[in-house]
Amino acid sequence: MLLTSIFERDERLEMFMASTGVEAMNLAAEIAPHLVLLDRSLPDREGYAVCRFIKDHPNCGRTKVVFLSVLAYQADWNTWKEVGADGFLRKPFNVDELITEVDRYLGFGAPMALAP
Repeated sequence: MLLTSIFERDERLEMFMASTGVEAMNLAAEIAPHLVLLDRSLPDREGYAVCRFIKDHPNCGRTKVVFLSVLAYQADWNTWKEVGADGFLRKPFNVDELITEVDRYLGFGAPMALAP
């Protein structure tokens, strides 16, 4: 919900939210998003499996996957690389940093401005 509240004001974006790994995989396969912000721990799947599914799916060839996680051990970094993740942001994240990273991954250039 926090991500939705941060990005809903940006008219350049169309957002979709999934609550489970299976829902995320089905949604990604259907809409082929440009960017997926993915938690490592999901109720029904590890984020690693979801990322690998997205990266391997023929409809998602251009999809970037960025993990958001409180966990950031060396083993996690290695696994994220192995499953094809494009990036990582540690939680809790700085909102401005998150916006800058999303803009960078989507190729928007200048970050969106947050309305008061």
